[in-house]
Amino acid sequence: MPAALKMRGMILFLVGALPEAVKYARHGLRLYPKDPLDFGAMLQRVGKVAELVDEELHAELERTGKYAESAKKYTQALEVGIGSQIRQTLTGCLRS
Repeated sequence: MPAALKMRGMILFLVGALPEAVKYARHGLRLYPKDPLDFGAMLQRVGKVAELVDEELHAELERTGKYAESAKKYTQALEVGIGSQIRQTLTGCLRS
């Protein structure tokens, strides 16, 4: 059951439904606080991406002409979110 809960949360995370992904991570953390799938790490990762793609922050950066900083934050979000997930998947395939 914890694997299904984490998979749902990760799918929501990867499609950009960050608030829903946070709900699944928190629910999993409450139900399985010592689970090896580590819902806490998932919650931190989703939170970090949400922080990096904060639309109000990007609007302010662009309004003040800080396009490079805005682009850097979006790049970091991709690396933290999708990039690390792809690396995990590839690493898992290589180990099999």
